[in-house]
Amino acid sequence: MNGKTTLIIILIVLFIPVLLVLVGFVGCNCLLYMSFPNPPLPEIRYGEFPFRLEYEINGERVVVEDTIICKFDGIETTVNGKYIKWKLYFKSGWESYKKTGYWGAIRVDDKNDIYFAIGGPHYYMNDNTTDINFHAFRIEKYSFGGYGTPTVKEDELLNTYGIRLISFEPSDPIVNTFK
Repeated sequence: MNGKTTLIIILIVLFIPVLLVLVGFVGCNCLLYMSFPNPPLPEIRYGEFPFRLEYEINGERVVVEDTIICKFDGIETTVNGKYIKWKLYFKSGWESYKKTGYWGAIRVDDKNDIYFAIGGPHYYMNDNTTDINFHAFRIEKYSFGGYGTPTVKEDELLNTYGIRLISFEPSDPIVNTFK
């Protein structure tokens, strides 16, 4: 045997066990994911939830009236099971109001956004409904390419950033059934 043949044989001998382990791992995970039961599906799969937000920034009153739209987006499989996926977006496409999970954003300046809890699609569509603290705030500071999201109190929000939440009036969750 020449050097190339020997090298090929050594690579095959080393590669086959690694390949078998990887195939077994991927195959087991696929079987595991497939073995998770599907969650019950929602009877109502689309909802519109009007809200009214009123806040003051540096003495200027701002009122935002829009509609949160929640839409069924299939089933997601994770290592912990299968879950219902929902999309959340705003009817107006309100761009200054970022959609980041269950938080809405008010752009303060080019370095800071203030986030406040708006509730999420699971809340509005009555899928594992939990109470939402609509007066929870956090600030996202843009610095050195990173993001920090500490929670801030309402008095700090006013004193440091000149923002005062006057009111946030969200819609109530719907009554939904899952089968």
